[in-house]
Amino acid sequence: MSSAADRLPRLPACHLCYQKKIKCDSTRPTCTPCSKTGSDCVVLNSGGDRTLSRAEIDRLEQLERQLTQDVDTLPADEVQSCDDANQPAAETGPTVISIENSTVSHGEGLGFMASLFADPDLRRNNTELLQLLARVPSASEPILQPCGPPPDEEGKALFDKYLSWSHVQSPFLRRDEVKSLCGRVFSHESAGQPASNHDLFRACMILAIGSVLPFLNGTHDQHPEGYYLAALQRMGPDFLTRGLASIQDLLLICRFGIYHRIGTSIWDVVRLCGRLCIEQGLHHNDNDSMNFMQVQMKRRVFWQVYMIDRYSSTVLGKPFSIDDRDIEVGFPADANDEEIVTANQISSNFEDFRSSHATLDTTEMTVFFISVRLRQISSRIHSEFSRLACNYLQPSKSHLAPGHIFQTLSCLMQDLQHWRDNCPAFQQPKCLYESQDWYDLLLAREQLYLVRRAIDLMPKRGGKTPHHISVLCLRIALRTIWAYSRLCQQRPLTTHTRSYFHMMFTAGLSVLFCVSTATKIDKEGLSDASAGLIRCEETLKNMAEQLPSAKQYVAVFEALRRNTTRKLDKVLENLQSDVLSQGKTLEYTRAGIRQSSERFSEPLVASGSSILGSQCVSGPSALSTNLDTRVQETNFPGSIPSNLSFVPAVERAMVGNPITLSHGSRNTCGSIPATATFSPGSGFMDWALLGDEALWNMESALGEYVYGDPERHIGALDAFEFQ
Repeated sequence: MSSAADRLPRLPACHLCYQKKIKCDSTRPTCTPCSKTGSDCVVLNSGGDRTLSRAEIDRLEQLERQLTQDVDTLPADEVQSCDDANQPAAETGPTVISIENSTVSHGEGLGFMASLFADPDLRRNNTELLQLLARVPSASEPILQPCGPPPDEEGKALFDKYLSWSHVQSPFLRRDEVKSLCGRVFSHESAGQPASNHDLFRACMILAIGSVLPFLNGTHDQHPEGYYLAALQRMGPDFLTRGLASIQDLLLICRFGIYHRIGTSIWDVVRLCGRLCIEQGLHHNDNDSMNFMQVQMKRRVFWQVYMIDRYSSTVLGKPFSIDDRDIEVGFPADANDEEIVTANQISSNFEDFRSSHATLDTTEMTVFFISVRLRQISSRIHSEFSRLACNYLQPSKSHLAPGHIFQTLSCLMQDLQHWRDNCPAFQQPKCLYESQDWYDLLLAREQLYLVRRAIDLMPKRGGKTPHHISVLCLRIALRTIWAYSRLCQQRPLTTHTRSYFHMMFTAGLSVLFCVSTATKIDKEGLSDASAGLIRCEETLKNMAEQLPSAKQYVAVFEALRRNTTRKLDKVLENLQSDVLSQGKTLEYTRAGIRQSSERFSEPLVASGSSILGSQCVSGPSALSTNLDTRVQETNFPGSIPSNLSFVPAVERAMVGNPITLSHGSRNTCGSIPATATFSPGSGFMDWALLGDEALWNMESALGEYVYGDPERHIGALDAFEFQ
């Protein structure tokens, strides 16, 4: 067939072409270069440890097409009966259903973690604490009042802080306009001409954003929220009638909302920004304008809205305000404002200037471009996995899903690594957004989001995630934890935000999931996981000092971490005892954190090659409760006994599939019935019924905590339509 849907997928470069760095085509059964040289055309598997013949791939593809044709010739009623009998449980999960409806999934990428809460030890030891999962956090910060403007010198310093910090990543205001506004508000020369309400609104918002770091570092006494509340008092009835300026004002609110509560949902505000952008045609090219700066600012505003919309929608599990296919407008020019003004005097075509302008140094737009390009990749992640869910999770095509999912995962991993490789190097970073550690953190965070999506969709065998994907998730989650921990050491440059808290909490859950469900883990992996969980908990506790309303999430994570670490300690003690009997030592506790920190500072291999090595603890679950302490004496010296096996306490839940157990109705993994350990009166099965729902509720609540609707300042923006 000639349709695009029936074309064979493009194969990765064969081993020979990869080594010689020559172009490799997808010709079957051998590529053109191998065919000319008579060489074996082979590719490496996902783990990089086995070769696959392209001829064998061709044979399997032909077999798959033949089987598909056979299925197509079956009577419709027979196909329907087969579909009903073989319907995979994962397809009924909330994540898959949401993706099929072309919206970002609810609690996206966290469905596979439901098994963390189906643990009897966690139930026994943390009954009351785990009830916090179903509650939305309440803010405990003191209620503040609007404040007046600071003294002139302090006000100018806060404006400078805004320009040297927030403006670097989000230049949706013109730098010269910000400086001019500062002069109108704080210059005594303008005393005879009082500033307008709009000027005062913007000034208060800039003061609020600019005072975030100085207030946290103790160099400014006024709480930033006081300036924000003062700005709300200056919002007149014409707030949404100023065209581009109205979008800029709303973006100021969104930017402040990243650091403090704003009284409404950031997603709602940026959704309104998206509507205004579409109404004003900012998503279309406007190359006819003779004013270069006007075109430049329209593009900067639109892509700033795009950037916040993509991230907030992903966190909250809500649809994007505009599809990428509907966006026609190009990027702004990679030039400083002064260069654009000068170019406008000698040219009348903005697009010609943008495409021909070259700069040898960083510009005012450099960091902004980095951030927008990353959000474009995250948008592709959502689109690609939505397409995979629609096309390959049908019963007749589910056997093709793993290959396509991993191919997509590998390609997007390469895109992310390419993005990181092209990040600029600032010789003397002046703010967080110019530091290499921040770029490393963004890479790790996006990679974690990507691999979570892959795990959420990947079909399971026996409820288990494929080993190489689980290993990749563990490594990236640990890298995320250490990257943010390292970033926090730059205390004057960084501040904890709810977004970073969401990232760290999710990374910690990912580590807990990987070690709790792994079928084999080596001694280095155990040590890394233990050290990473401890560091994650310490960091979350430090973050809660600035984010008091996050404390109950920290308490929940602490309970989960204790439950898992207790099992890790049992495994490590067993290994220590075994190795000591062979005259050797293991130094997990003494050097684990230092070694893990150094190890996860190294570049991550995008291919997802195994970090577990060949010496592994293996069994149904490496962290289950009952250890088999029998050790064979024939193990190699220093290796972890390969016959250590563990019996899971309860059956792990399938991806996105709510646990629907009833007393005595199902067995745990293995042959041990559920009632063998827990009596009907123990309430465990009742708790298991709540496990998956509690996780979804927690993720939803945490998303609302980051970008959602808080309890304070409700009604501040009621005058405007957000629906």
